[in-house]
Amino acid sequence: MPERINGGQALVAIGAIALIVSLFLSWYEPGRSAWTVFEVWDIVLAAIGIAALASIVPARRTDVRDEHVVPERWLPALAGASLVIVVVSLINHPPTARGASPEVGAWLALGAAVLLAAGAILSRARISLVISLRSTDKTSSSPAPPPPPPEPEPPGADFEAETQTQPLPPSSRP
Repeated sequence: MPERINGGQALVAIGAIALIVSLFLSWYEPGRSAWTVFEVWDIVLAAIGIAALASIVPARRTDVRDEHVVPERWLPALAGASLVIVVVSLINHPPTARGASPEVGAWLALGAAVLLAAGAILSRARISLVISLRSTDKTSSSPAPPPPPPEPEPPGADFEAETQTQPLPPSSRP
């Protein structure tokens, strides 16, 4: 049976995890991470990553269908906020990183924010992927032989009676 995976939620999960990981990598040279460069934006980006992950976790309520820990409708705002924060920090460096060039953490955060935005758009559009799992059983990997063709039936008396030729009726010609 095929398993259904929401493509938007998969992108949101990858983007949120990458955003959180990027905070620990160096954003500006010489080896300054987001935790040392930013005053508040590092905490805001971490909260956005956690909230984005919580928006794809289903709530444990049986009376409401498709409810998540954080409402899914917040995803576009979370993704937009992370994209704006990262782009502004790449264009206008924080005061503690003036004159330094961006490093791998900042670029990973930009990619993560783009993935979050794409995932938010896809999850609102309800686009899903279908994955078919193959059987790991070795004996069923070879195809079954085709069934033998049916035996032809011998011609019966009914067939002979239906196909016999009949004499023509007498004609009225002299």
